[in-house]
Amino acid sequence: MDPSAYIANNYLLDGLEQEQQSWLLSCFSKKAFKAGEQVFRENDAGDELFFVESGRVVVRRWITEGSVDKILLTAEQGDVFGEMAFVDHGLRTASALAEVDSVIRCLSRNTFNSFCGKYPKAGVKALDNLLCILALRLRNTTDAYVDAVQYNIQVSGTEPLGFQHLITSSMIVEMHLTSGACLVGTVITVEKSEAGFQIIIRKMDGGLIMVPYHAITSISFDADKKDARMT
Repeated sequence: MDPSAYIANNYLLDGLEQEQQSWLLSCFSKKAFKAGEQVFRENDAGDELFFVESGRVVVRRWITEGSVDKILLTAEQGDVFGEMAFVDHGLRTASALAEVDSVIRCLSRNTFNSFCGKYPKAGVKALDNLLCILALRLRNTTDAYVDAVQYNIQVSGTEPLGFQHLITSSMIVEMHLTSGACLVGTVITVEKSEAGFQIIIRKMDGGLIMVPYHAITSISFDADKKDARMT
């Protein structure tokens, strides 16, 4: 494929000279994925950055324990994904799979570091482009989260239940259930279904769980204890 077809949509390459673009693109390995094939899975180790040469990749994350997922990004020709682990060397925070037959380019952090050694200024520019992509996606995620919380409070009528302050302040709560179990975490949102109110809790181990409101016997919290992950 003519590189110009996807260079135009690849913000990672913005501001780089043609020689630098060509050299950086040559650092990417290429792999074909069939529709439905996983590129990587949530909690996988890896520091590679990817972009779509052709096809389409969906990045999604499970928001309850194995039953409900949410699409975070649909990456098409030229779009970059996998940037979080590439930057911080951490585990994958979501899963990525090819929605259709796709050709994916992959760049390891070590290879990118070699590019930075050969073209220091271009390396700084490429990394700055990547951080801008990451920041934009984090802003969009934050905006979507706030909108969802506000919407759920309004449509479910749960503001009188007193959850709005718990959600926005990220207080750590103890939730005691009719089963005798006790959940500790932060209230993410409250939803309303035909069965009644359901509260989504982020547990201290990072997992999310949905709890029917009628299954709760009491909720206690300390106003001085907040979840640092949410601030």
